[in-house]
Amino acid sequence: MIPLIAEFQKQNSDIEITFANPSDKLKGNLFFDLRVATKPSESEKNCTAAPLFEERILTAIPASHPLAKKKSITINDIRGIPVIGLFPGSGMYNLMNGYFARNEYAPEIKVESENHTTVAQFVKEGYGIAFYPEISWSAVGTEGIVSLPFADFDFKRTVYMFYPNDYEPSDATKRFMEFATEWFKQ
Repeated sequence: MIPLIAEFQKQNSDIEITFANPSDKLKGNLFFDLRVATKPSESEKNCTAAPLFEERILTAIPASHPLAKKKSITINDIRGIPVIGLFPGSGMYNLMNGYFARNEYAPEIKVESENHTTVAQFVKEGYGIAFYPEISWSAVGTEGIVSLPFADFDFKRTVYMFYPNDYEPSDATKRFMEFATEWFKQ
């Protein structure tokens, strides 16, 4: 999001953007014009969702691991390999849970972290593998990591822009939404 916002600001210096963490919410009230996420939080159930982009979920494998030589992997390839960063109940785990269940796979969670850089570092050091979204994690250093898709499953997720239903988005918000949509098309 940072390169997107920086480019938008260069081209739209008349618009002020305040970037907030997801936990920066007033209790029970929405104070944002726009939120980017894969699903609305409980407080945002009264929001409109506009698709922003779709991204593949890949498997991060240490470059030194024998699987790193493959072009793609299957669930059977990763059985018994520890997993980094999937919190049972987290968004990524819940997203993948149907695939896991259909294949009778219960990941052995070795290290839990939501910090992308931390997850990548543990993978690089050979502690296990990780599942990550291809575009959203593009800023994470991938030296020492090989990214592989699943051969038997085209795993994707959609990222949305959410805005509250109780007001019409401002012209500035609409300009950002149009810019962001075009940005990810390119």
